Amino acid sequence: MMDDPEIVPEDIKDVFERQQRFKSVLRNTGHTERIRKLKAIRSWIRAHRNEIREALYRDLHKPVSEADLWEMYVVIREINYAIRHLRRWMKPIRIRRDLLFLHARPSVIYEAKGQVLIIAPWNFPFLLSIGPLISAVAAGNCITLKPSELAPGTSAVLKKLVEDLFPIDEVAVFEGDKEIAISLLNQPFDHICFTGGTETGRRIMLAAAANMSSVTLELGGKCPAVVERTANLRDAVKKIAWGKFSNAGQTCVAPDYVLVEDAVHDAFIKLLVDEINQNYICPVSDPEGESNGMTRIIDEKHFVRLGTLFEEAKGSGAETVTGGVFDNKTRWIEPTVLRGVKPGMRLMREEIFGPILPVMKFSKPDEATEMINSLSSPLAVYIFSRNRHFRSGLIRDTGSGGVCLNDLVIQFVHPGMPFGGSGKSGIGRLHGYAGFKEFSNQRTILSGNTLNALKLLYPPITPVRQKLIDFLFRHW
Repeated sequence: MMDDPEIVPEDIKDVFERQQRFKSVLRNTGHTERIRKLKAIRSWIRAHRNEIREALYRDLHKPVSEADLWEMYVVIREINYAIRHLRRWMKPIRIRRDLLFLHARPSVIYEAKGQVLIIAPWNFPFLLSIGPLISAVAAGNCITLKPSELAPGTSAVLKKLVEDLFPIDEVAVFEGDKEIAISLLNQPFDHICFTGGTETGRRIMLAAAANMSSVTLELGGKCPAVVERTANLRDAVKKIAWGKFSNAGQTCVAPDYVLVEDAVHDAFIKLLVDEINQNYICPVSDPEGESNGMTRIIDEKHFVRLGTLFEEAKGSGAETVTGGVFDNKTRWIEPTVLRGVKPGMRLMREEIFGPILPVMKFSKPDEATEMINSLSSPLAVYIFSRNRHFRSGLIRDTGSGGVCLNDLVIQFVHPGMPFGGSGKSGIGRLHGYAGFKEFSNQRTILSGNTLNALKLLYPPITPVRQKLIDFLFRHW
């Protein structure tokens, strides 16, 4: 069943065809027009800040600070960066000539892919909808946005934003459940951008293949945080707790587990418990209040899944260091730390995506490397160490979409850094110039003239011309 009976595949097809007719107009817009649209989005966000906050609170019980910093501030940074650099991004890139091409002028231009479908997730429903949309607008595309049905409040705000700023021929929003997503995926979009789980990502790729659509897939994975004996433990603990428990751990770049060198393991655990007790307030006395600063789990399905992971780990020998309180009524989970976790536990075989943090020991760098490589390539590897040899070895011997040294999560916030996964954690890159290129086709243009040295190699291939070819092989 579809969530909205007024939305039927015929509506989707009609909008798709309207955008198909309009995409050539957008493709030919200049940087001034595109910057105007980006500024309009920025102004709308600032004018509707409280409305966005309220929607995020209704959907996820997201505190004001997280709504401001994680959802809106990051988006505004992305817009500002695109505004500053878009004119340069759109300029043709001149390619150096070589001896055979002295007569020609080679260059590359970036032109819009055309029609883009953005399927957004529920964990950062505003950020991960508007972020890709910014890049797609900057590149000059028509856009269809499918927000997550699990965040209906934010979905309604996104629909209002788009309808206030864009004609439907340019940007359209379709709300609804997976049936709407399937109907959209049946259309031959030029590019599909999806953020979500790996299994759904596979289905997106299959649908894209039917229409030869290119894809951007941001899929997550088990991001490790590795704490070596030379690390500043207090700094590492504060950053890991913030990165893990913000948004209740429902963050694709959050540290999914921590590997701590055995020499500092106990000290790390103690500092982590202190950090949680001091800065993550238990809301049991005020379960509906905002003061605790903790987002809720998105729905009952995910809440039950996390509870099952926790209980199975405990049943297999894991020990609860702190936390372990699950409030069924509010879908709140106390920040939870486990130790004694084994690699074979289900908790370690799948992405946790919640405020449960396994802490494991390692004694040699090879053990940390082996643990990381036994799992699918993550979006990020976080390394806390002042030992350059240790850091470079771990980077060399593991794979990931990115690496962060003595910090974490903030690599996502920098608009100049390409963001994406590797292997099962994703395909493609977003943010800044990388996002602009992701939603663009690189079109090569070579302008020649009659003075073409290659004519010397045209048929008929005489002995003299063959000698010239032989010369090229020897010296070039």
